[in-house]
Amino acid sequence: MALNFSSSDSAGYYRYRCRNFYTHNCGNWVWMNNSACAECVVRSPPPPPIAKPGVLPFLYTKFKG
Repeated sequence: MALNFSSSDSAGYYRYRCRNFYTHNCGNWVWMNNSACAECVVRSPPPPPIAKPGVLPFLYTKFKG
């Protein structure tokens, strides 16, 4: 028995629009809902560093002694 898939069949997988479809007019498709495509991931700036919880930045000064 041969399986013939037409172009509309996706073998049980859904395609979703890129997360940036409306905000950046991206026309790419992804396999996971609410995720960005590879092109948007490459073009996006790196996220800011996240501070560890419970650790506060301290300023250390040198004293002349």
